[in-house]
Amino acid sequence: MITKRIPQSETTRDEMAAFELFCIQNNICEESATPLAAYMLQTWQVVVTEESLAAALPVLLEAGTVRQYSPTELRYREIQAESPSRAAAFRLWFLSRQNRSLTQDGDTGLLNEIACLNELTGRDINSKTIWDAIGRLANKGQVHFLPVQATPDSRRHTDDGSGMSQTRSEKYRADGRINHSYVDPVVAAAAAAPRVTNSWERMCEVAMANYGTPPQALALHEAFDNGVAAGKQYSEIYKDINILKQSFARVQAR
Repeated sequence: MITKRIPQSETTRDEMAAFELFCIQNNICEESATPLAAYMLQTWQVVVTEESLAAALPVLLEAGTVRQYSPTELRYREIQAESPSRAAAFRLWFLSRQNRSLTQDGDTGLLNEIACLNELTGRDINSKTIWDAIGRLANKGQVHFLPVQATPDSRRHTDDGSGMSQTRSEKYRADGRINHSYVDPVVAAAAAAPRVTNSWERMCEVAMANYGTPPQALALHEAFDNGVAAGKQYSEIYKDINILKQSFARVQAR
């Protein structure tokens, strides 16, 4: 039974206990607790019980006033509770400029955090161990990468010929001669299409970025270019790059 509140009455301990238990059992987000309480006490003005909260919840969810944790958010909160300091240390890196590869937003971002924190179990959390973990997770297809934007080629001529009297859309001029500025629409569309980069190619780019001395960096890029020219898979090229980096590290250690 839902009972109207006595005007200006204080919230009882039973009401507070019922409210807290309801929020836990129904996965109510922390930021939604305040609007839920305001609706019960000020808008609807009823006694807070399990029954009245259950009646209000669908209305508030539909209105977007209250939000429940997703399964992914609940899983992340469990891992975070196990070791708040480790979760905070990883998130500091994850949201920094050092992370230019992994998706950060929404449930996909949380899935990345969950996968990395699990992979880092028993290891220190620093830039090197994080990238090593990402490499292992990428091998298993367990991380989500940001889409790579195609970089415009500054060497490509982009003049559309608008300043010329003859348009590029006509293959032949009015006098019957070939229009040399004509561009086949199919060819133009193919040239304008963004280049699709897979996650392994992205991992190769990350592995080569800002690494070592200029000769070492050149050697890494040569290994990448030679691998592409030889028709290797990007996963194979990534392994070649890391083997090369390991050889550099052994030389430096001597």
